[in-house]
Amino acid sequence: MLPNERSRAEYGGVFVTRAESTRKRIPQTSQVTSISNWLWGCGVLASFFLTIWLWNRYHDARRAASQTQNDVRQVRRWQQDIERARQRPRMASASRETQDSVARQVNNALTQAEVDARKLLAIDPQPAIRVPRSDYEEALTLIRLRNLTLKEILSLCDRLTIPEEGMNVRDLSLTPAQNGAISGTFPSERRNASLGDANPERWDVRMTLTRLIFSPISRS
Repeated sequence: MLPNERSRAEYGGVFVTRAESTRKRIPQTSQVTSISNWLWGCGVLASFFLTIWLWNRYHDARRAASQTQNDVRQVRRWQQDIERARQRPRMASASRETQDSVARQVNNALTQAEVDARKLLAIDPQPAIRVPRSDYEEALTLIRLRNLTLKEILSLCDRLTIPEEGMNVRDLSLTPAQNGAISGTFPSERRNASLGDANPERWDVRMTLTRLIFSPISRS
């Protein structure tokens, strides 16, 4: 074999070897492309779920902000009602109420306000105190309740305010509820839950119920 022919043969052998190695690398390139496509698809899918999650968080934040604004407006209306109640002429009861009578009035107010009676923790009537330099005495009743919504508190205070009997809610203290919420038994509570208001803010409540009693001092 001539040198030139031998060189061409050798070169031909190299060319054949390179061609074969190229053919062998083609499947590897396809595999890399498939992996890239798979990773790209996973990225798109992850971005889609992330978008949904962020949208849900945004929607929840807006709903919470709206609920807070509603609560603030409700508290302001409540404050205005209390101020108007303070400006009304006060009337007095002509007789003292027994402990059973006070408890009955409080339970009737709970029923009218559609507040579960299990939320009532205590009714503690106090001895009547003479209003200085007057013919009146003031009887105080301390009431403790748990897990009330602002709507329930407002409604209950309204039911317990009876000006013609000299009864008013004087002091009110709210602290965030510590115990779990009690499932409602009244239609309004079930209706609120069905409308998406299943977890409103709840409060433990201490209130002082006052009753002004006409008790003239004997001047004989």
